Amino acid sequence: MKIHEVIDQDSDANYDELVEELPQWQEELDRLQKLRPVLSNHDSLKVKEIPALQDQIKEQESLHPDISSEVEEVGSLYPSLILQHSDSFLDS
Repeated sequence: MKIHEVIDQDSDANYDELVEELPQWQEELDRLQKLRPVLSNHDSLKVKEIPALQDQIKEQESLHPDISSEVEEVGSLYPSLILQHSDSFLDS
């Protein structure tokens, strides 16, 4: 058998295999394309919204430094209390 015949046979086998796998790859492409909005939301949160909220927190903390330090102190003394209240806040 000549090398060209081997290549042709191998190419036909690969082609059939690729045609068989095509629907699976199309499904994967569709799945990944559906994730685009999720990625966009992630990027927006990471680049815009979270930094803006962090700035707002710093601003509020600077307006009330004494309260902020007291809250941090209480939080370090009673972490279970903070968790308990944050859970009840999330439930409401």
